[in-house]
Amino acid sequence: MFFPEQEYKTSTKSEDELKKLTLEEDLNECQRSYYILTKGQQLQKKAIYSNLHKILKEPNAFEFLFQVIIEEIQQQEEDNQIIAAKSLQKLIKQNSLSIHELLQIYDLTTQILKIWSLPVLNEWIQTMDTLLRTIGISNILIPVQQLILLLTDSSQPTISRQSAAKLIGTLAQLLGNEIKGPILDRSRNLCSDHDKEIRFVMADHVLIKVCQSISSDLIECYLMEKIMELYYDIDQTVKSAGMKLFFTIANNLSVDEIKNRCTKLFIDSIQSQNEESKQVMSKMCGRVFHLIKDHLNSNQLTLFLNIYLTYAKSKNIEIRLNFISNFPALLSLASKKFEYFQEPYLQCCNDNTEVLSRTIINSFHEVVLLSENTDILLQVFINFMKSKNQTILEILLLRFASIINSFQKQLVTTTTLPTST
Repeated sequence: MFFPEQEYKTSTKSEDELKKLTLEEDLNECQRSYYILTKGQQLQKKAIYSNLHKILKEPNAFEFLFQVIIEEIQQQEEDNQIIAAKSLQKLIKQNSLSIHELLQIYDLTTQILKIWSLPVLNEWIQTMDTLLRTIGISNILIPVQQLILLLTDSSQPTISRQSAAKLIGTLAQLLGNEIKGPILDRSRNLCSDHDKEIRFVMADHVLIKVCQSISSDLIECYLMEKIMELYYDIDQTVKSAGMKLFFTIANNLSVDEIKNRCTKLFIDSIQSQNEESKQVMSKMCGRVFHLIKDHLNSNQLTLFLNIYLTYAKSKNIEIRLNFISNFPALLSLASKKFEYFQEPYLQCCNDNTEVLSRTIINSFHEVVLLSENTDILLQVFINFMKSKNQTILEILLLRFASIINSFQKQLVTTTTLPTST
C-alpha cells in the first residue's frame, strides 16, 4: 500500500513524487487510510479501495472512515469505483457488519447506481445483489422495489435500465411467488423494450432467475407471452437468448405445456438452418430430449436423431463440441445402440482439435459403460494414449482410472453367462 525503503531505491519516480506517496510510520491503519482518502494520490487511494474488506473490519474503522468514502468515492475514476465495489462485496460476504453498517453501504450503492457508466453499474449491481441477500429483503423491500422501478423506467438511459433490470432476478430469487404487482409488470414491459440490449438482458439473465423462482401458473399466466416474444425476436442475438431461456425453464412448466408447446418448438427449432439457432439447439438438445422424449412419436424421434448426427460434421467447432457433450445422454436415452452413432462419434475422435479431444476424454468412461462392443473404443483409447499433445495426456492421466474401470466392468458384463436355474 505504501512505499518501503527498498522500493524507494528502485522506483523510477522523482523524489517529489515519492514524498507524496509516503506517510509517517507511526500512523495506524485507520489514520493512514483517512489521510490518503482525504489528501492522498490516486495510486494510494487505489490501494485503499482494494482493501476495504480488510480495513473496514478493524475496530471502529467503519465509523471512522465510511463517511469519507461516501463523500470521496463518487469523485473517483471508474477503475477505483469498480475496485471499491468488488472489495465491499467481499466485506459483506464476511458477515462481520451490523445491519446499520450494511444499510449505509446500501445507501451508497443506490447513489452509485445513478451514475451512468456501464462497467461501474454492472459491478455495483453485484454489490446490491450481495447486500440484498445479506440484509434480508424484508428489511428493505419497499425501497428496493422503488429503486428498481426508478432505474428501469423508460426515461432512464439504456445502460442504467440494462444493469438495474438484473435486480429483478435477484428479487425473484428472494421473494419467489411473492414477486407480483409492479415489479412483475415491469418485467413484462422490459421484454418488449425498444432497445435490444434490454431485451437481451431480460432473456439472457433476468427471466431465467424469475421463472426458476416462481410457480408454473405464474409463468404461464404472466410471462409466457413475453418469453415467446423473445423467442421470435427480430434481433438474432436476442432470439438466440430467448430460445435458450425457453428451453432452460421448460422443466418449470406444467405437463401440458411440456407436452404441447415444448415438443412443438423443439421439433421446429432443431430444423433451423440459422447458425446461431443451430448452435443453441445443439447445446440444449440433450436436456430437452430428456424432458420430452416420452411425447415424441417415432417420426419425430428419427428426425431429431438424424439432425443430431449432423452436428458431428459441422464446420462450427461449438456445434461439434455440443455433439460430444450431449453424446452420453443421447446414448443412454435414445434406446439406440452405440453402432447407431458410431460413425459420427469416431469422426470427432479423429478430429485433432484439442478442445474437442479434451471433451471426448472427459466423458469417455461414460460412453464405454453405455456401449456393448468396446473393441473400437479400446482402439480410440489407445490412439489418445499415443498423442503427443501434453494437455491431452494430462487429462487422460486424470481420467485413466475411471476409463479402465469402465472397460473392466464391460468386460465382466459381456463374458458373464446367465445363471442356470
